[in-house]
Amino acid sequence: MRIAEGDFLKCAESSDGLWLLQSLSSVSPSRCRVSFPPLLQYLEFPGPQNPSLCSAIEFIPSTRAVELVSVHEDENQVLGYEVVHIGPIDNIATTTIYSWQELQVPELFKYGERKRTNLDSFPKSAAREGVVLFFRRGVAYCIWAAENNLDIHVDILDMVNESYIGHTTLSVGTFISDGLNRIQLLDWNGQLSFAEVVNDELHVLVLDDYRKKQHR
Repeated sequence: MRIAEGDFLKCAESSDGLWLLQSLSSVSPSRCRVSFPPLLQYLEFPGPQNPSLCSAIEFIPSTRAVELVSVHEDENQVLGYEVVHIGPIDNIATTTIYSWQELQVPELFKYGERKRTNLDSFPKSAAREGVVLFFRRGVAYCIWAAENNLDIHVDILDMVNESYIGHTTLSVGTFISDGLNRIQLLDWNGQLSFAEVVNDELHVLVLDDYRKKQHR
């Protein structure tokens, strides 16, 4: 099935210019398209199995592959993930069938503090449904606010191996003066960082070691 160009909306862009587009809600079944603007080429394949809260796309230089992740939520407000691997991009065949696969979250992490209770902390311009995806250097971070609006929950995904690394909670109340309302996400030398400008000073909270889930 071929869908007209106007029936797609851009839902994510990589740091090096790749686009992920998803068909309009009026199109059924849903479709996704990965666009390579410099090459004027694209790949099209079925959309995620679950309704997507937000998505991210990134090119991984070490594997010469494109990785995609989509976030969804179950009936208990617990997040789950679907992923697509495309590549190596030097050897992509147009006849290859790509599809979203569920990324397995260990039972230890499925519930408890990973249940979302605060859906409105991030500005609407920054997130859909209160969830932000930050994807850099093969690691994807899914970020949402705790109920107290002073802590941030972070799920960490290894997108090279398509596996779940773990979950951590960052207390930003000490570092960020206005809760999460004015927070900005940064790539601080390859590390996920949360920043705010206060009186012309840059305040930054850095996740130092995502595998040990340490921050400073």
